[in-house]
Amino acid sequence: MKEAKDMQLQENQFLDELKQIVNSAKRLAYSAINFAQVQQNWLIGQRLVVQEQNGKARAEYGKHVIEIK
Repeated sequence: MKEAKDMQLQENQFLDELKQIVNSAKRLAYSAINFAQVQQNWLIGQRLVVQEQNGKARAEYGKHVIEIK
């Protein structure tokens, strides 16, 4: 009887370790994806600023959105 309990305990520990491995890999993947999305959005925003402002401190359409004083 004790032997069966020990085997069940070992199997439960084995399955728990597998779950931990999978969960750890998921967390790493989510982190990498989040970083890539932030980097992508920043680069797109930077490119839009360069395109729209042509080196100026403010885009022309911004004058119509908020009046400069």
